[in-house]
Amino acid sequence: MRPTRFLRNMCTFVKKMDKHKMRLKRIAIIGVTILGVTAMVFYLTIGELPATMLIRNVNTWQVKDTGLTEVKLKRGGSQWQHYDASAAPPTSLIEGGPMPTPGKPKLLLIVAYLRSGSTFTSSLFSQQPDSFYVFEPLHMVVKTVKKHMALRYVNGTVRRFPQGISDNPQSLFRECMDPWLRCAFRKVDTASLLDNFHLHYSKSIKPLLLCVKHIRSLTPLTRYAINHCIRETVVKCISANLRVIKTIRLSMEMAHSLMAENENMKIVHLVRDPRAMFLSQSNNKLIKGNNKTTCSQFERLCTRMRDDIYFTRQLLEVGNKNVKLVRYEDIAFNPIEMTKELYTFIGEPLTKGLLRYVAQSTSLNMKDGCPFCTRRGNSTLTASKWRSTIHPAFLKLVDQHCKDLLQPLGYHFTEDINYLRNTSLPTFQEHIPLLEHINLSESAKDVITETLRHV
Repeated sequence: MRPTRFLRNMCTFVKKMDKHKMRLKRIAIIGVTILGVTAMVFYLTIGELPATMLIRNVNTWQVKDTGLTEVKLKRGGSQWQHYDASAAPPTSLIEGGPMPTPGKPKLLLIVAYLRSGSTFTSSLFSQQPDSFYVFEPLHMVVKTVKKHMALRYVNGTVRRFPQGISDNPQSLFRECMDPWLRCAFRKVDTASLLDNFHLHYSKSIKPLLLCVKHIRSLTPLTRYAINHCIRETVVKCISANLRVIKTIRLSMEMAHSLMAENENMKIVHLVRDPRAMFLSQSNNKLIKGNNKTTCSQFERLCTRMRDDIYFTRQLLEVGNKNVKLVRYEDIAFNPIEMTKELYTFIGEPLTKGLLRYVAQSTSLNMKDGCPFCTRRGNSTLTASKWRSTIHPAFLKLVDQHCKDLLQPLGYHFTEDINYLRNTSLPTFQEHIPLLEHINLSESAKDVITETLRHV
């Protein structure tokens, strides 16, 4: 009897265990199915693999077809890359630019150079209550391509660069700038959109980065975080009356080509005395390498400035009213007057709050130790500070690479250190010679217009 009862109890126990296992198995299958469906929904709608895994497996992903072609031109001794537009822009886009469309936002692109006073200049427009401001959206493009040989976009596509990019990637810069102007942030590469520069200098993009940072602490799905946070930023950009973008990387030629595709767009071409820019770059440790590398950097900067000034002059000579050449020294020495002039150029009213900001930002007794700060202490002293510390070697570099730039822009060239040390003596003229006598005959305008169409 005992063995029989024992066997009966064992059979009952085994049956119960089998039922329990089947129940656990069903629960496990249901759980895995739910997780799989959830992950698939996230991925197909707004989720994605982590960025590092995506870049690592870039060859298995869709490659973006940009239709970009490269045309090499010669000007000023440097090779240019050109965005191949299928049709030349209408003459109206060259002569005076497109007519403003009422009710549509105004676009302002500030084209400048490293340490040219562009951060402060752009702050004059970003202080507008109804403005959307982006600081250096092209900052991460070249770095990302060099590191990953690819650009990953918010919409999930990846563009590969198996051979890297050239030393003068202006065509790529032009392509990357376009979605910023149109508030199409889902077509921006993620490295540029999530650039930490925006946390410090782009007040309009900063909320997006803070939102993405918060969500990414909860989940590694990068695209989900971006798409969740980007909506409010897109709305703010679209609804802003003035969109302002500052860049030190885009050439004037590419900036002008963007004007043909964006209504109500104006360009401020900001220049500064190359001697001051070089010294400021050196003092802020923005120049790296040996003397040979330094000379190469100076040569590239002066060549690009020369090309840009050549192109800007052509635009002004045919009566383009949407382009303005401005010297940083004029803003630093006459901030209120130049701010009024700039606001007249963009067609925006000048508020008392903005004038107060300009007065406070240009007349404070504070140290000038921040590379990208907008408050420059006494702006006149800041703009002239280079004269008391520049070394004769810098003057030789200017003489070698940039001397021909000084006279058209109204800067006095001298190798006399004593002259530079005497701040009572001027280093620039009151007016820019390049802008004088630009009224040409109709036949001359036709020649320049035809040239610009084929540039």
